[in-house]
Amino acid sequence: MKIAVSNPSVAPHVRQTVTAYYEAGHLQQFYTTLFEHPENYFSSQLKQIKAIRENIGRRSFHEIPIEKFCSRPLPELVRTISSKKLGPRITDRIWEWAELSFDTWVSRKVSHELDAVHTYEHAALATLSEAKAKNVFCIYEQPSVHHTFFSSLVSQQLSLYPELLNSE
Repeated sequence: MKIAVSNPSVAPHVRQTVTAYYEAGHLQQFYTTLFEHPENYFSSQLKQIKAIRENIGRRSFHEIPIEKFCSRPLPELVRTISSKKLGPRITDRIWEWAELSFDTWVSRKVSHELDAVHTYEHAALATLSEAKAKNVFCIYEQPSVHHTFFSSLVSQQLSLYPELLNSE
């Protein structure tokens, strides 16, 4: 089975998922933005810049070979710098642009040879649409949802499946 994972972040839950796919022999590619790896020349150079050294360090991911990474770091680097130098309104717009352009970039990488794509949160719609068009199985992970959406969904499901209601 060949699985591609895409997430602009390398948060711990993402690293664990990607590492599990790799250890099971299923990871085709991990698409991300800015990451630190011992063999990543770009991140080693960025670590020389004091203002963003800590941010690069939080993006450390050494558990899989560098060949499994496919990255698009520049929009995330722009967002990182904007968060330190510009106001929140501009930074939010840059974040939105970075997330959506990342998703569009990944969607162009989806091929028929994949068995599945595993995407996350806001950077997923174009990738999932492309995967669906190519009959590639889709996994969409959203670790946290807005409480009103969750409450509405639970209410809807309980009305459809009242046997799930816990009477205790």
